[in-house]
Amino acid sequence: MGKRKTQWKKKVKDEKELVKAKESEFYELVDWLEKWGYKVTDRTKKSKIEEI
Repeated sequence: MGKRKTQWKKKVKDEKELVKAKESEFYELVDWLEKWGYKVTDRTKKSKIEEI
């Protein structure tokens, strides 16, 4: 079971790093759009579904 737990932790770590990388790319894109004069509204924290 120890090997599975280690593999699971590595997978979770890799997924967290992937999310951080994607967020960084997203905010870089937002920054460029704002520099080019576009109005950008971050709605990633708002849910359109009331149950969530």
